[in-house]
Amino acid sequence: MKRIQVPAVFNKYIIPASVILIMGFLIGLSAINFVYEQQRTDFKVITCDLAQLSNIFQRINNDCTILSFDAQKNPINFLNVEKFVGSEVGPMNLAYPENWKGPYVQDNPTIQGYEYLVVSTNQGLYITPGEGVELPNGKIIGQDLQLTPGADLEAAAMDPEQFSYRSSPLVLPIKINP
Repeated sequence: MKRIQVPAVFNKYIIPASVILIMGFLIGLSAINFVYEQQRTDFKVITCDLAQLSNIFQRINNDCTILSFDAQKNPINFLNVEKFVGSEVGPMNLAYPENWKGPYVQDNPTIQGYEYLVVSTNQGLYITPGEGVELPNGKIIGQDLQLTPGADLEAAAMDPEQFSYRSSPLVLPIKINP
């Protein structure tokens, strides 16, 4: 029996080119998967953190009655405080500070290295990811999305081009006693 000779061109060019194309395709798929997974991970982290923070602020309001916040944009970096003096913890003013049951968290939550914020708008108070955070929809807070006093965060939470991703809000209101 005679062996079939494979042309030298096939061995020299076609096989290496095929291997390079397959490797490039696999690397491309890995990169796309990495970007997609990062979006999904950030989405899950943000929605879980927002739910946790909303529950904490509801408990604080029920126990201590939140009166106000000092600034228009207030970093949430005070929930790990156990005791404090006066009626103010971080930028939050309380009617009944003696009812504080902190610490509410071991470490204050962050996303992409930024603290979450309590933002005061004309419509009320909202918990948002911090300025500089890139949302899963590709928008960057503070650049593409502004947290101004006139911002309608209620409407923005329903807009996929703003504070919404996969029909889920990426900002939550804080209900305080009037």
